[in-house]
Amino acid sequence: MKSIKKLLSYLFMFAFLKFACQRGDLGNEMLEAGFMRIGKVLEILPFSRSGWFHGIKVGLYPPPIHISPRVAVWRNSDILRLARELGSRDKINGDEK
Repeated sequence: MKSIKKLLSYLFMFAFLKFACQRGDLGNEMLEAGFMRIGKVLEILPFSRSGWFHGIKVGLYPPPIHISPRVAVWRNSDILRLARELGSRDKINGDEK
């Protein structure tokens, strides 16, 4: 039951972000302030962990900020900008559903 609730919350969050990207109002200051760790990044963006780190290595995605030797974070603004760009590419390529 817990896993179903978690899955539904992820699906709702993804649908909200896609809707907000399409409307163009995702750039709200409160959403853009702060940082997120890899788990939250991968909840928002449709990438695998290895695909995300490969994209960072080749320069496609924003690099992490290391706040300690074992903890890396990304700026919310960088991740939201990437989500907007991906949403725009889907519209241009006709992949919008």
